[in-house]
Parts: sequence; C-alpha cells; structure tokens
Amino acid sequence: GFMEKEIVLQISNQLSEKLRALGYTVYMTRTNDTFIELKDRTKFANDKMADLFLSVHANAIPKGADANAAYGIETYFQGHPKTQEDRETSARENIGFIKEEFRTKDDMLGFILADMKNTYLINESSYLAGVIQANLFNEVQDKYSETKNLGVKQALFYVLIGAKMPSAL
Repeated sequence: GFMEKEIVLQISNQLSEKLRALGYTVYMTRTNDTFIELKDRTKFANDKMADLFLSVHANAIPKGADANAAYGIETYFQGHPKTQEDRETSARENIGFIKEEFRTKDDMLGFILADMKNTYLINESSYLAGVIQANLFNEVQDKYSETKNLGVKQALFYVLIGAKMPSAL
C-alpha cells in the first residue's frame, strides 16, 4: 500500500534532521513529491561541491510476492556488479538514462569512461558503504530481529557514477 517515493522521502527527511542536529550541512535533491532526473541528482551534489552523496532507496517487491518476506538491508557503492542479480538491478535502474543518453554502442563508451574516471573514489565509497551497512543493520536489527544483512554490493548505478565525491546508495 506504500510507494517507494513516499517511504524514501520520509527516511531522507529524518536522516537530514539527524545529520543537521549533529552539525552537518545537508542538501536534499527533493523535499517533496517531485521527480528529479538521474543526471540532475548528481549534478546538484556536484554543483554544491558536497563531501558525500547518499541516495536512499527501498527495493520494489514483485507483484504477487509476499511483502512480509522483504526484510533485508543492502548498501551499494560504485563498482562492477559481482552477481547476475546485481547486474539486472543496475540495468533496471539505469534503463531510462541509458535509453535517453546512450542510444548507440559508441555512446555507451561514454558511460564506461565516466565509470573509469571515478575509480579513485571507489575505495572511499566502499568504506562509506561498509560503515552505513554495518550501522544501519545493527540499528534496525535491534528493533526487527528478522532483518537480513544483505551486505555491501557494487553496481553501476548512474547516480553513483555521476557523483564526483564518495557516494553510496
């Protein structure tokens, strides 16, 4: 009965409040029910010269699946997907961008080169994702003991590739 955009906006607003209370400056790509294009999300962070880029998501539950069976936490950083499931997730999330921006095989080279440019950020992003995953999982598991730790994963999500700072999803 809930939509991802409603859940993640609520989580993002709460996270923003907590970070601000700790003295951090927080910039949000959206504070209401407004869709922001993938390329504009990281452009916003890059223009602000942010120190970190965090993208909050809730995974979809396939129609007909048991919604009560979905109780895991995973965190992504930019990198080449290790599993077929992660490759499919990357493709699904990026499909609109790829269709819009990279219409030919030659154009796809731009996507690959953009990924290579960010190689120096991968170690920092990997560390960030690990810290987020460990702390988020521990906090949630204290309240919901059935929560599964789905781990830290790598993917070629456009919002991570476009960021010119350590980033995690």
